[in-house]
Amino acid sequence: MNDNNERLPVSKFLHWVYEKPDAIFLSQPLPGGGLRDISWRQAHEQVSRVAQWLQRFPRGSRIAIYSLNCAHWILADLAIWYAGHVSVPLYPTAGNDNIRHVLEHSESVLVFVGKLHDFADKREAIPDACQMVAMHHHHDGLIDWDELVKRELPMLAPVKVDEHELATIIYTSGTTGTPKGVMHSFGNAGFVAENMVSVTQQLGLREGRFFSYLPLAHVAERCAIELAVLVLGGRIFFVESIDHFLRDMKRAQPTVFFGVPRIWLKLQQGMLAKLPEQKLQRLLQLPVLGGWFAALIRRQLGMGQVQVALSGGASIDVELINWWQRLGITILEVYGMTETLAYSHLNFPQRRGIGTVGELLPNAECQFGEDNEILLKHPGVMLGYYRDEALTNETLVDGWVHSGDLGKLDDQGRLIITGRKKELFKTEKGKYVSPVPIEQRLEQLAGFEQVCVIGTGMRQPVAIAALGDKFEDLKATLEQKLQDVLEKLNKQLDPHERLAAIVLVAEQWTTENGLLTPTLKIRRHQVESAYRDKLRKRLNEEQGIIWLSETTDFDQLDSA
Repeated sequence: MNDNNERLPVSKFLHWVYEKPDAIFLSQPLPGGGLRDISWRQAHEQVSRVAQWLQRFPRGSRIAIYSLNCAHWILADLAIWYAGHVSVPLYPTAGNDNIRHVLEHSESVLVFVGKLHDFADKREAIPDACQMVAMHHHHDGLIDWDELVKRELPMLAPVKVDEHELATIIYTSGTTGTPKGVMHSFGNAGFVAENMVSVTQQLGLREGRFFSYLPLAHVAERCAIELAVLVLGGRIFFVESIDHFLRDMKRAQPTVFFGVPRIWLKLQQGMLAKLPEQKLQRLLQLPVLGGWFAALIRRQLGMGQVQVALSGGASIDVELINWWQRLGITILEVYGMTETLAYSHLNFPQRRGIGTVGELLPNAECQFGEDNEILLKHPGVMLGYYRDEALTNETLVDGWVHSGDLGKLDDQGRLIITGRKKELFKTEKGKYVSPVPIEQRLEQLAGFEQVCVIGTGMRQPVAIAALGDKFEDLKATLEQKLQDVLEKLNKQLDPHERLAAIVLVAEQWTTENGLLTPTLKIRRHQVESAYRDKLRKRLNEEQGIIWLSETTDFDQLDSA
C-alpha cells in the first residue's frame, strides 16, 4: 500500500469531515428559489451509507453517473470511490447511442440516475444488465438514494485503495468519432490534488467558493470544481437551470469562475444587449465613477468576489479578454486534456501572456514532436484508453502523451496553441488553414454562436454559421453587417486563409442531429459532410454572403 494515501480524493474528503464537520460543503438550489445546504458531516453520512450498499458489487466495479450537475453528482462520485469502485461519468446531453456505447464499453453494472430533463426518452438506452438508482429526482421503478441512506448502516471506513488502482474512466466527447475511455488512477488524482495546493497559492486564492454549471462529466469541471474543493475545503454552489444562471451566480458570488470561451462571449453579449458598447465604454472611462461602475457590473453578474477567472477548452479571442479586463476581470487561459487530467499549463496573474495558455505547471514536462505537436508528461497522465491497446500505444509513447495539438513557446516560455493536427485542412492550392482562429474572430465580430470554417480541396475557405429560428428575422437586417465583417476579417488574414463566403443556414446544430458533441463542441467533419455538396454549386455562382434556407437530411450522414 502506498504511503501517500492521504492525498487521495476520499482521504481529502475525510480530512474536511473531521476538520470542519458543520461547515457547508454543497449548496443545491431548489425549485422556487430555495437552497438546500449539505455540510461535510451530512455529506459523509450519505456517502458512507450508500457506499455500504455498493459493497454488494465486486471491488473495482464500473458504476456510472448520469445527471446534470447537482449535489448528488458529487456525493455519488465519492460513494463510488469510498466503496472501492470505478466511476464512469455520462454526459447529460448525450444521445441514446452514446449512452449505450459508454455503458456497454465500460461494462458498467449500475447507473446513478439524477437530475435530468429527458430521462423518459433516454431510459431505453440503459442496458438491461445495468441496475439503476435514482438520486436528486424520483424516477418511477428505480431504487431511491434517500431510501438507501435511511436503511443502510454507514461503512466504518472507506475501502483502502492503492494509488495505481483505477479510479475513473472519463469518456471523451467524441469530437472526431467514437468516445474514448480515458483511464485515470487514484494516484493520478492524488498527484493533481497535491500540486493544486501550490498552484492555488500562486494564484492568490484565499477562499474556495465554486459555481458548478459546466458538465461534471468533463475533465475540466471535475478537476476545477470537485477536486479543487476537496483540496481547499471550500463550498460548491450549483445552477438550477440555464434560465436561473444569473440568479444562482449572484447568490453564489464565487471566488473561482471557470468558463469556456463561448460562455465568456455569451455573458458579454448579454451585457451589451442591455447596455450598448459605446455607452458602456464611456461610463467605464469616467474618472472615479468608472471603477465604481465596473464593480457594480461585476456584482450584477455574480462576479463581485471572483479572485480567479479561468478560460479553457478552446482558445479565447484576445479582444474578448481585453473587454473583460476593462471590467476588472482578469481572464487566465488554462490548457489541459482528458488524458493529462486537465493538468498542464496555466497563466498566473503576475506572469500572464495574453494569447498564450501560460507556463508549465509544477512537476510537468512539455516538449514538441513532429510538426510541433505538443507532447506532455507527468505522474498524473492517463493509464491508457480502456479496452483500446492500439490507440493507447499510438497516443502514449514512453510516458509522453501525444496531444494532437500544435504549439510553440513565446520568448517567456509560455505555450501558444497554433492549431490541431486533425483540424488543419488543405485547400486546392496546397496551403494549410487552421480554422479555429478564424472562427473565434467571427464569433467576436458577428456574434455567431455556431460557426464552422471548412475548405478541404476548395479554392478558398468558407464559414458556415447556423442561425436556427433566427434565420428569417436576421435575413433582412444582417446582410450589410456581415459584408462589413467579411471585408474586415479578410484584411486580417493571409491570402490563402481568406473566406470566399459566409454561409448562413436555417438549421440549428444539436447533439440530436449529430453535429454537436455532448460538450456542445462542433463536429467539424460532420458539418462539412452535411453542407459540402450544396455549397459546391452555390460557390460557383456567388460569393460574399450566402443564405441557405433548404433543410438537410442529417440522418444520411456518416455517424463517424
